[in-house]
Amino acid sequence: AHDELRKINPQNQIIGFCLSSDLGGNIDEFSQECFKKGGLDYADIVSFHPYHSRELGSVNPADRQIENLRKSIGNPKIGIWNTELYYIFEEASAGNSYGSMRCEPEHLAKRFLIDLGEGVGQSIAVTGYQMWKPMLNPGMFHQKNLTQLIPSGNYVVYNTMARLFEGAKTDFKAKLPQNVVVYGFIKDGAPIAAVWN
Repeated sequence: AHDELRKINPQNQIIGFCLSSDLGGNIDEFSQECFKKGGLDYADIVSFHPYHSRELGSVNPADRQIENLRKSIGNPKIGIWNTELYYIFEEASAGNSYGSMRCEPEHLAKRFLIDLGEGVGQSIAVTGYQMWKPMLNPGMFHQKNLTQLIPSGNYVVYNTMARLFEGAKTDFKAKLPQNVVVYGFIKDGAPIAAVWN
């Protein structure tokens, strides 16, 4: 596939691996084996699914997982993309994945800033149910023209974050006491920053 894609267009960006840490898995050992066997010779971007490291406060913190993945890759020219994370935050009641799918704007903003701050080229894909206010219509997304789609708070956050941080670059990262993380960003020569606990 790599050779054919390069023949069609030498500029194609090839995404590989889809390393997933769902069901409590850890991507480190698997990714290292893939990379040792030469897999990075066939990919420009490594994709991962950080279910085991959803937040900075996860048992396996999100920034540490990205840092370990970057070290395993060992080549700064190879990008890293977060290509799937349906369950955005750690659900308080164990095993309630559905609850963590119904995220709030603050959860989306945090993950957006983690990925951007850690230099991840693409953050989580946006799903329809996250973007619209639930109207309690059966089959809301499966029937034509039978529901009114009203933007939710999540829609507003995604739109605002995309506009505010479009073209921004990470300038620095600092960890402060009590698990406060600061990511500093530069955009159009001016600093912007995000801080949260």
